[in-house]
This record gives sequence, structure tokens and C-alpha cells, in this order.
Amino acid sequence: MENLVRVQRFEGSFRREIGVHPKHVLVGAVGRLVPIKGCAYLLKACADLLKSMPSTRLAFVGDGELREELKAEAALHGIENQVIFTGFRQDMENVYSDLNLLVIPSLNEGLPTVLIEALCAGVPVVATRVGAIPDLVDENSGIIVEPKDTKALSSAIRQMLQDPFRSLTNDVRKKNYERFSSKRFIKDMEKFYMDISSNNS
Repeated sequence: MENLVRVQRFEGSFRREIGVHPKHVLVGAVGRLVPIKGCAYLLKACADLLKSMPSTRLAFVGDGELREELKAEAALHGIENQVIFTGFRQDMENVYSDLNLLVIPSLNEGLPTVLIEALCAGVPVVATRVGAIPDLVDENSGIIVEPKDTKALSSAIRQMLQDPFRSLTNDVRKKNYERFSSKRFIKDMEKFYMDISSNNS
């Protein structure tokens, strides 16, 4: 069974809270700052990209053992003023409402809840080809790249940001809503238990 997410039309004030101007492009990575999440690969992929796109900001939403290392790496590349570390946040509705793009650079995943939440909120995605991610991300919702491929990751992010019309259509949002809403989850649960009952009878 796929994950259940509280899907709704997200509205929030994330940009204002982290000091990002409304005219800036905001790219987000949501999750723990640990090696398996591929944070270091994302920062490396964004090093030259952020320099060439000065109005773009990268927000790491989460915390973990790599935080100080990533901060130092950002400073080393001269992009420390464009990279924001927000720490853990509970109000993810605010976050998704203000992102132009979500990046999931993970080296390993199952079915990331953050991916489902972003798609339901209408946020396009660049993500790695791991776990169930390729089953959800298609040409209508984002771009898939191989894990650890920083050149491909950088190119995909640039491609998404340079498309001024890139956003999820209402039809795509509706499809994701129907797929991951509580009603769908309840139906899946009912089917799951009916299948168990049938197998045991």
C-alpha cells in the first residue's frame, strides 16, 4: 500500500520566515542531512548553478550530522548567501507553498512522503532513480536522474528552473490527490484486509 498524506491546497509564509524575496527562485530539499539522503551531491550540483543564477536560493529543510559540513562546503564555493539551512520544521504546508522546485537527491528510498506531499501541492520535482520514485515522477511532474550524478542533477535543476511554465497542472494535482487522499487509503486498507481474509479462508 502507498503512503497516506493529508492532501490539501497548501498556503503559507515560508519565504518571509527564512528571508527569501518573493521574486527569488526557491529550490528545496526536505529531509535529514545525512549521507544516504544525498545532500552533499545536491550541494555540489548547485555550486556553479547558483553562481550563474544569482536570484536562486537553495533551502535545506531538515537537520542532521552533515549540517556544519554542508555549511562549510557552501562557503568554500562562495554560495553561502544563497544556501539556507532551516532546521526541522513541522509546518510543511508553508514550505511546499513557496517552493518552485523540490529536489530529492537520495541514494536510497522507499516511497518518500515528501515526494507525495510536493506533488499534491503542485510542486515539480527533480529526483533520483531509487525506490518507488520513478513510479510517481513522469514528464508531467519532473525529471529523474541517476543517484550521485551531479552533472545530470545540475542539468535537470537548471532545465526545470528555466522553464517559466513549469508547474503541475490541476489535472496532475487532482490525480495525485485522488491517489494519496485518505479516501483512497481507506479503500486500499479495506482491499488489503479482504485479501487477507480470502487467503485465510
